[in-house]
Amino acid sequence: WHIYTVSVGPPALDNLLLSLQSVRRALTEFPQFRDLPTIITEWGCSSSPFTMHDRPYDAAFRVMAVHRFMDYNITLALPFALGAGPPNVHEGFQGSLAMFTKTTIPKPSFRAFELLHRMKGRRVACASSNDPIGGLACISADGTRAWIILYNLIEDYKHRAYDTSVTVKVRGLPEGIWRCEKTVIAPGTCDPYLLWQKMGKPKKLTAQQKAELLEASALPEPQPVAVHGGVIQVDMAGFSLMQLEFRKQ
Repeated sequence: WHIYTVSVGPPALDNLLLSLQSVRRALTEFPQFRDLPTIITEWGCSSSPFTMHDRPYDAAFRVMAVHRFMDYNITLALPFALGAGPPNVHEGFQGSLAMFTKTTIPKPSFRAFELLHRMKGRRVACASSNDPIGGLACISADGTRAWIILYNLIEDYKHRAYDTSVTVKVRGLPEGIWRCEKTVIAPGTCDPYLLWQKMGKPKKLTAQQKAELLEASALPEPQPVAVHGGVIQVDMAGFSLMQLEFRKQ
């Protein structure tokens, strides 16, 4: 089945959970189908063009959705869509559902999946005591690396994005010395749409403009994070992602 939080208009994030809950109820009612795979063949924030598809808002939404899919043991969920199709009439950002522009500039949503791809191993518990922060965590099979990916997301995309102070308490890592780094996707970071705006929203890109947009779309270099007694204190921008990577020394 398909899941979009809305067809036209502001996102309604609760619709994602309502859809997953309805499928769970159906499988409870008809247990003979419980062992069949559950496959979402399309999913996204909105099924119509939407400015936030081009911004870090959609990156945070994608990770939040993957979090929910894992909680509900979804077998496979195929994000829509990878590339922009023929309806995209120019080479800039048009709010399409695709994770790349027509000229293959990666959007923040694609970079979100790059961060998720880094997380290999066994999922471990990651609980948030306060909205709008949520997250996923895992540890590698050999116990020498671990990751937490946090999202800061509220429904009202028109609301002025505000920073949230986050305290991360890490428990249960194997004995040893651990180093932590963070990688961030946030408004103004890994956010090529803003550069395209500054360029005057060109509909035809020069080779130089495309190169600059590609550079602006790249994930930033990881930055070191201080850890004190298993506690990390970070500030997260509104509509953002932060991946914390732990490496055993």
